[in-house]
Amino acid sequence: MKTTDFGNKPFGTRIQLTKSGDFFEIYIPPIGFHPVIFFIAPFAVFWNGFIAVWTLMAAQIPFPGNIFAMAFSIPFWSVGGFLAYICLFTAWGKTYFRIDRHEVSLVKTLFGQKISREQPEPKREITKLIFTRKHPSPNNNEDTMAALKIEIGAKSFQIGGSQGGIESEAEVEWLAFEVSEWLDKPLRIIGSSH
Repeated sequence: MKTTDFGNKPFGTRIQLTKSGDFFEIYIPPIGFHPVIFFIAPFAVFWNGFIAVWTLMAAQIPFPGNIFAMAFSIPFWSVGGFLAYICLFTAWGKTYFRIDRHEVSLVKTLFGQKISREQPEPKREITKLIFTRKHPSPNNNEDTMAALKIEIGAKSFQIGGSQGGIESEAEVEWLAFEVSEWLDKPLRIIGSSH
């Protein structure tokens, strides 16, 4: 087994890349306590607290009205759960992307438990590797983050971008070139370099 120490590996990256003739694996560690958590976490606590009070009050309504009132809160609980997930995954979530001789897989874990496991796809069906550089978003004032998209038939896996975990364009670019080299497939690059 060979672990990376390539010349184009960005200085200071915490991403671990392991490759051999049999497999290629990327480990993306948690971002940690990113500033976004300090904005989302208080709102998530307030939101979930408000929904908890709402649900408890709805439970006090006489039957069958309480069923409808509590059911009304389900979409709001979903939003609250998603906000909590964003905070927890940003601070403690890990991502593993792996390609072996037969399949491609992406697994996300939180506190050692698999929370998201995409169905593995056959390696032989990889059709495109697309690296999109960071660029201004046409819909708002924020930049769209750099991303590597691996297209496998009608499905795709994404590293970086809106999927999170990697904030540096240099890291995504490094991984894009490494995946392309290991698979011996061309890399399509969208956007101009700075």
